[in-house]
Amino acid sequence: MNSKKIKCQHCSEYHIKSITNYCPNKGKPLINVSEQKKSNLKLHITYILLLITFVSSNIYFHKLQNNQKTEQLMSPFDKSNTPEITNPVSETYPINKENLDKNYKNKFDMEFILINPVNFKLGSPNYESERDIDEIQNDYPNNNPFYIQTTEVTQKQWFLIMGEKPWEGKGNVEDDDDKPAVYISWNDCQLFIKKINKKSGSNKYRLPFEYEWQYASRAGSKNKFYWGDSVNCSKANFACGFLSCECDNLKSNTIMSVKSFDPNKWGLYEMHGNVWEWCQDDYKNDKEYTLKITKGGAWHSKSKYCRSANIGKSPPDKRYCDQGMRLVMVP
Repeated sequence: MNSKKIKCQHCSEYHIKSITNYCPNKGKPLINVSEQKKSNLKLHITYILLLITFVSSNIYFHKLQNNQKTEQLMSPFDKSNTPEITNPVSETYPINKENLDKNYKNKFDMEFILINPVNFKLGSPNYESERDIDEIQNDYPNNNPFYIQTTEVTQKQWFLIMGEKPWEGKGNVEDDDDKPAVYISWNDCQLFIKKINKKSGSNKYRLPFEYEWQYASRAGSKNKFYWGDSVNCSKANFACGFLSCECDNLKSNTIMSVKSFDPNKWGLYEMHGNVWEWCQDDYKNDKEYTLKITKGGAWHSKSKYCRSANIGKSPPDKRYCDQGMRLVMVP
């Protein structure tokens, strides 16, 4: 018979572990103290590893949302929820540049400005303060003209196309025809575009690509903002909210109506601040999650996130109080 002296957990004496396996003093099952300690140690190590994994995951999510979201946790995007796009957008398209009107207004009361790109450096130079590493300088990829909406899509325009108000009854926004439509995901924007194209009998509306948005935002400027490099609170609704209050003299602390500030030199309103605007592109620097690019910052964003070159990102199925859209129309 295999026998072994072990230290008893109940009486701290050494007993020969016999077939009965009971402590003769206490009448309880024998438990090897050293084996129990090893077991406890394994449990502690497992707990520590789980804790490290949890903390690391939360640090990653915090960094991912650092320049855009504070109130909601990010989750992986379920690609099964992506709406089918019957006619995928191409980044290049043949266009006859002659006889294009400078301004265009459709039957949904949306105004557009013609943009004629020329050779231009996108991104931000290495010496620009507060730049991010993903703001790589590159040449504008083509010279195809496009029309871009002069304002963010308003609540009135969204309701006219979609027949619903996703912002209704939610925080940080009032129900107002002239304020941007918010609480809309990138997926929602694709459905909006599908419907407006159907109502227009065309396939000319889409979201802007990031390089188109940035080029239009700069309006010929090479600075952080279309007006220069300084934080000018009289030019845009930004840097005033729960994330920043650089603009102490502008206490809006919420979304403002479109055309509340002067347009840039090309006639485009609220390209800096107010609400983030969805772009068509994927954010390609993240290999783990499917993210879409957003631009412009919001009313509560620090000024550095409202620069023309800054690149925001968000899961395409998420709806936030500070995310809206602006349309591009292909001639």
